[in-house]
Amino acid sequence: LPGGAARGIGQHIATMLAAPEARAFEIVLFLDPAMPVPDAAILHLGDGAITNVYHVSRDPCLFLQPAPMSVPPQPIMRMLHSGTVIPIAIVLDFIPYDFPDLYLTTPTARRSYRVCLATLRRYRHFLPISRATESRLHALLPSSRGASDVTGVAIRRSLIRDAPSPGFAGRDGVLVIAGDDPRKNTEVVLRACP
Repeated sequence: LPGGAARGIGQHIATMLAAPEARAFEIVLFLDPAMPVPDAAILHLGDGAITNVYHVSRDPCLFLQPAPMSVPPQPIMRMLHSGTVIPIAIVLDFIPYDFPDLYLTTPTARRSYRVCLATLRRYRHFLPISRATESRLHALLPSSRGASDVTGVAIRRSLIRDAPSPGFAGRDGVLVIAGDDPRKNTEVVLRACP
C-alpha cells in the first residue's frame, strides 16, 4: 500500500480492517513480492498473508482491492477472473485521468493507468470514498451503476477531538498547507476569505 498505514489508502484500509465488523471475516493479506513489505501496523490486521493468489482464487471469498488505480493488476488477475471470488474495489479518485499533464507524463505511466482503468471492469462491486468519486466512476464505467456504495474516508484518530474546538469567529486568517498541485483547491480557500 502506497504511503503505509499512517496516510492515504493505507490509513483507510487499516481503519476498515480494524473495524469490529471485519472480525466476522478471516482476513488474508496478499503481499505482492514486487512491492515493499507493508508496515507492521497493516500486517497485524490480517489473520495471515500470502504472496500467490493461485489457491485462494479457487475458494469462495471476497477480494478487497484497496488501490486498483495505483498498482499493476497482473498479480491479482486470477482473482478477478475467478467464478468463486467476488472482487471489490475501493475507489479513491481518478486524479491522474483528470490531470494527465501532471500525473501521466510518460508513455509507460499512461499505459499503466489505462490498464488499471480497463481492469476496473473485472470488479463486481465498488466502494468509492465520496459521491463525487462515485459519479466519476459511473461516468467512466457505466456498468458500475447499481454496484457501488459510498463509504466515506477513514479519519485519522489524531484528527478527532475529544471536545469541541472554539469557532473561527474573530480570527485574522486561515493557514492552508498545499503545494502548487491544482487538486489541492487552494483557490477555493482564497475565494472564501473576505
